[in-house]
Amino acid sequence: MEAFVARSRNRKMKTTDSAFQKFACFVTRIVEPLELDRSILEIVAHGTVSQNFKKGDYISEADQTVKHLFFINSGLLRYYYLDERSGGERTGQFFDEDSIYTDMTSFVTQLPSRQFIQALEPSEIVSISRKAIYEAYASSHAIERFGRLMLEQALIGSQRRTSSFMNESVEERYRNLMDQRKNLARRVPQYILASYLGVTPEALSRIRRKSISRQIS
Repeated sequence: MEAFVARSRNRKMKTTDSAFQKFACFVTRIVEPLELDRSILEIVAHGTVSQNFKKGDYISEADQTVKHLFFINSGLLRYYYLDERSGGERTGQFFDEDSIYTDMTSFVTQLPSRQFIQALEPSEIVSISRKAIYEAYASSHAIERFGRLMLEQALIGSQRRTSSFMNESVEERYRNLMDQRKNLARRVPQYILASYLGVTPEALSRIRRKSISRQIS
């Protein structure tokens, strides 16, 4: 298996780069009313690279230890697991422009990941090293706040996903997805959308036909 850095074209970033500034604005909004000092941004930028991935490329694979946060400057990512019994893919979530993702369990514990993180479109990713983030934690309450809020959002997202599968029918999960993230859903291949909803592609086709039928009637 190829190493993480060998799977993309890397470019070291500066605080003046537009993609890094976009990431910095993202963090600034999250940590308000705290402010980010330029010196902290320099620490983060020192451990940050811009990476370009083609459709289908893997940002990270199962059994690798995740050492980066991934800010999606453009494009679309998903993470998925392989079902131990069937070997099929189980998509957990999608992340598009101006969002951030990492396998939080592997990132925090530095144990091998069970996830695959894949580009579903050509994607430009701002990858921030764990080393740079932890150095910034030690120097900045604002970055510490960013890390805490990221963990909180990861926990909320995980609980919502679990609750959805426990309390909603497949049809309800599909309707909620179309209500909340319709434009994103149109960018995702049907077999991947089916794995996200926990059904076969054939079952998803039937659900779509029923939904269209209800709208017409």
